[in-house]
Amino acid sequence: AAWAARDVVGMAVIFTLPPLVAPHLAKATGLDDRRAESVAQFVLPLAVQPVVAPFHQLGYLFSFKPTAPVGEHIRKALSRDIWNVIVARWVRIFPPYCIGANVNKDVRHNFRAYLSLSNSSPGVARRETPPG
Repeated sequence: AAWAARDVVGMAVIFTLPPLVAPHLAKATGLDDRRAESVAQFVLPLAVQPVVAPFHQLGYLFSFKPTAPVGEHIRKALSRDIWNVIVARWVRIFPPYCIGANVNKDVRHNFRAYLSLSNSSPGVARRETPPG
């Protein structure tokens, strides 16, 4: 259950929030929309790690000591050692979810532009028709 909570919260933030946060970030900073979404995609996966790392740690503690009291697991998961887990998760999360997601978005955007498909709605493939 702890790992499920970690994955649901983490993936919700990593994949769902960048496009939702980007317009607000663009408005607040003056960045264009694509740049704001890239910044959000770099920042949000790292920012959520202090929230999900205790769930990650709890999953290991429950796996390795299933008979220990829940309170002991929670205390241990929230101990000062949690910062080691957070840093390790930052190192593990950065390449695929910060760099990889941005590269994937750029490749997909450029490929859609090359095929003359709309980039305004990533879920809907429509051909843009010239005016007139």
